[in-house]
Amino acid sequence: MHPHKPFGFQMPHAVPRGFLKQYILKLLSTKPMHGYEIMDKIQKKSNGFWRPSAGSVYPTLMWLEDRGLIEAVSSREKEEGKKVYQITADGREYLADCMKRFDEISNRIRTLGAFWLDFIYPKAWSEVALRSLERHLLNLKEGIKYASTETLEDVRPIIEKVKKELFEISKEIDEKIAKGKS
Repeated sequence: MHPHKPFGFQMPHAVPRGFLKQYILKLLSTKPMHGYEIMDKIQKKSNGFWRPSAGSVYPTLMWLEDRGLIEAVSSREKEEGKKVYQITADGREYLADCMKRFDEISNRIRTLGAFWLDFIYPKAWSEVALRSLERHLLNLKEGIKYASTETLEDVRPIIEKVKKELFEISKEIDEKIAKGKS
C-alpha cells in the first residue's frame, strides 16, 4: 500500500493552502535552516503525516526571500551547496501578525466547535470542561511550589470554594445513582 494512500485512496489535502509560508517562518524563528532541514523538521513535528516536497519548500523560500521576510546567511552548509536561511525583522513582524490571525481563527473554531458539540452531544461540554479543569489543576499543582506566599493566599479561597461546590455536585450525583440502584 502506498504510504500517502494508507486506506487505498488519496487522502484530502489536510494542510491549508498558504500555511507553508507561515510554518517555515515559525521554524526559522527558532534557528537558521536549509530547505531539507525544514522538510525534515515538518515531517518530524507532524509525526510523519506531512512532508512538503522540495517543489513546495524551495519556491516558498524564494517567495519569502523576495519579500525580505527571510535572508540567506553564510554557513558551513553553504560551502556544501546548501543555502541556509534565517528570519528577518520584517519576517518576525509578519509572523506575529499571522499568529494573531491564527489565534483569532482558533478561538472562533473552539467556540463554534463547542456549540456544535453541545448541539450533537449535550453532555460533551462537561467532559471537555472537566478535562480542561484537570489540565489546569495539574499545572497549578506543579506550579504551586514556585508561587509566592501572597499568591497562595489569593488562590486558597478560590480552591476551597470550587472544591466545596464540586463536592456538593458529586454528592448529588451519588445520591441519584443510589436511588436508581435501589
